[in-house]
Amino acid sequence: MAAAERYSDRRVNEDFTCYVLLNEPLQADVAEILAALREDFPTLDWPDPAFPGPSGPFDTNAGTSLVWGDGVRLSLIAGAGRCSVAFDYDKSLLFPGAQQAVADHRSYLSISAGSAGPDLVDRFRAARRMTCFAALFAKLPICTAVYLSNSDGIVAPSQWVAAADKALADDFPIEHWISFPLTRYGADDDGPPPVTCNTIGMAAFNGREILVPQARIPAGDVAGLAMGAVWLQVVSGNSFGDGNTFGVEDEPARARMRFLPEGPRAQTDTWVLLDKSCRLDEMALFGERQSRPAPEGHDNRIQPRPDHLKQLLRASRTGRGPGSGGA
Repeated sequence: MAAAERYSDRRVNEDFTCYVLLNEPLQADVAEILAALREDFPTLDWPDPAFPGPSGPFDTNAGTSLVWGDGVRLSLIAGAGRCSVAFDYDKSLLFPGAQQAVADHRSYLSISAGSAGPDLVDRFRAARRMTCFAALFAKLPICTAVYLSNSDGIVAPSQWVAAADKALADDFPIEHWISFPLTRYGADDDGPPPVTCNTIGMAAFNGREILVPQARIPAGDVAGLAMGAVWLQVVSGNSFGDGNTFGVEDEPARARMRFLPEGPRAQTDTWVLLDKSCRLDEMALFGERQSRPAPEGHDNRIQPRPDHLKQLLRASRTGRGPGSGGA
């Protein structure tokens, strides 16, 4: 019997899917939708859909849909009535009006894009195509919010449009494609209360998530640690090693990195950042560190590479790397 596929591996093969929430039904002509996509996002490839064709009505009340195939895996599905997703507003820290925006919607669109493969370039390009397609509708005054299922996050329409603009510039909109929910614990008698931050959505790009557990620092700083780790992984392309340290320029040893594989304690492969204020027993939880300490006087800090992702995408367009061709 073949071994079951790991969830971490499935994450980098699943479609990117979002739901555009609208406060009234939408009717449009398919040809008009295609023309608007090609006008607003001319650098991306927008072929005619395979079904039902490049013309005809599109109506959310009628539950119609558009489907692309072959070189472009893309779908636009109309949802009659309210979206039945169980929304979690605690994951949408950047959109304080998320709950009201969801309450206001009366119709919705589901937009999905599949990737050619599981590598980062293909995953980025699929997420970008989905984001730009949804941005076409997020610009409408009837749009109340966009929900991204891969991150379980609700995004304000203006923020979603900004994410599309950023992705078009070959930049990664971390705060819109990934969620950073916070768990706050009760105060105790000894120091500030602990805060935990975990990511939801990074695994859709590389099969891993980030966890910063029980750090006794301000919540914004905890989220900042998680966001910095995401940036190093997906934008800078740096590799982490079990037992390495993580920090900012003035604090190179802010946190200790430990690797937690998918299993009973983690749904996906996870890099855990143990902040120096965390009081969890590292060795009891993770065992001995895999990496050896650097020799005395040797600086082995990871050097960030801000243009790494852009270079990968540029190479893919010229056919010199993974994900070549397409958008």
